[in-house]
Amino acid sequence: MKIDRGSVQVNQYSEYSDFSLGWDDVEGNRYHVWFDRTTRTRRDDTLYKNPPLGTPYKGEGYFHTRQLDLNKKANISAYTEALMVANDHKLFDKAEETIAAARAAEQRENEEAARIRRVKDRGVELLGALEQMVAVLENVAKQHSNDLWLGSEYKTAKNAIKNAKGE
Repeated sequence: MKIDRGSVQVNQYSEYSDFSLGWDDVEGNRYHVWFDRTTRTRRDDTLYKNPPLGTPYKGEGYFHTRQLDLNKKANISAYTEALMVANDHKLFDKAEETIAAARAAEQRENEEAARIRRVKDRGVELLGALEQMVAVLENVAKQHSNDLWLGSEYKTAKNAIKNAKGE
């Protein structure tokens, strides 16, 4: 089997999954072998073969995933060549780096979401405090029977409360 050297790739679908070393042959058929992520050793001697990308389900050229014996001469030579390309281009390391970058991005997103939650919570607390202050001012005004005494700051605070509540 002749492989398309440019198609060699190492995939890791999540930080918890193992690696998949994959390649295409010159006809576009896709192959992959599973590796243990921590030891970077092959899980078993199974070579998985899939039809070319874009082959319609049950259309011409379609076949279900085939499980081939990796140790057959044609298979082992293609695997050896793909593994050499993967090692030469440090594709296993790059897969780990991709997962690490995704993990770091997820952590940054979680930290930003937590910061937003804290700001919202603090905003709710401040709104409650503002409502209490306005209530105190209203009680003072009622005791003195003078709404004018409250002034423009009172009206600004009342409007801020209405806006915050979406009224």
